[in-house]
Amino acid sequence: MRKLALIFICIFIGAIFFVQPSKLKAQGQPCDLALVLAIDASSSVYSDEYALQMKGMVSALLDAEVTEAILSLGGMYMAAFEWNGTRN
Repeated sequence: MRKLALIFICIFIGAIFFVQPSKLKAQGQPCDLALVLAIDASSSVYSDEYALQMKGMVSALLDAEVTEAILSLGGMYMAAFEWNGTRN
């Protein structure tokens, strides 16, 4: 399930940054929008909850209005990370 979510996120990033590269101004320059996705993948999160997190993020990022807003700003910087641990 996590592999599938990662694939969706990579597709989104590819669509934004490679399909319309002429519209992006953020690369290597100051940017008006930066997004950090912090994803809880600890043992306290059941697999169906994790899948819901991933699907929600992917749906939000692929939404036409969200994509249009991002592109209208010239793109965005985005980073994502997961955290987990055996004691969480």
